[in-house]
Amino acid sequence: MLKLSKWIRTTAMATLLFASFSTPIASAEKPRSIADESIYDLLVDRYFNATNENDDISKTDPKNPAKFAGGDFQGIIDKLSDIKDLGFTIVSIGSVFATESYDGSMVTSYHQLEPNFGTEEEFKKLIQIVKQNGMSIMVDFPLTNVSENHEWAKDPKKASWIVGTANGKLRWDLKNEEVQKALIDAVVQFASTYDVDGIRLTNLDIADTEFLNEMIDAIKSVNEQIYVISNTESNARFDAKFYDEVSK
Repeated sequence: MLKLSKWIRTTAMATLLFASFSTPIASAEKPRSIADESIYDLLVDRYFNATNENDDISKTDPKNPAKFAGGDFQGIIDKLSDIKDLGFTIVSIGSVFATESYDGSMVTSYHQLEPNFGTEEEFKKLIQIVKQNGMSIMVDFPLTNVSENHEWAKDPKKASWIVGTANGKLRWDLKNEEVQKALIDAVVQFASTYDVDGIRLTNLDIADTEFLNEMIDAIKSVNEQIYVISNTESNARFDAKFYDEVSK
């Protein structure tokens, strides 16, 4: 009888241990979505100037609102606690690509960062520090309306990529399959190089839903957790709907 009782206890314990290790435990936390986030929008140049070493004197004049003021990646790092203390979860820093204008709207390359903002190492450090503070970082990627001095515009073979110019800016033909591929390759390279948590596609212009969905899928193939949103209403599979009436 004693041996039988011991066998029953041992068997029950083994069964309990097997159940504990083999039965998955349901997580109490549901995956976060963009609806759970609060976004703080800023422009790198207009936030805080931590150092004058990266200021191009030919482009920078804090007294002239049309020129660069000097803000940089290190400036965001130095003042990041101000954003964190306000309770924001995403720092959205605008476009960081090489540009002729302080707000990043005159992009000249999708493969280089704006020197006035800092170096690649400083940008990676900013991303790291933001994450260490329990927040995420989002960057704008303009699909068109870039500088007429954009590096692609200098290539005669890409003349058919341009459908118009005005006020120093040019429009890419977003219906052109070569343009679509080049843009997808550029944004994927950016997302693969820098561990950003979100990308906001801007200046959608005549981009159709199929192309936008292809781009969204390509970005998420790098990291399925990356938020992809836009500043324009669209039927594409963005992580958040944009409503013009509440954006003003």
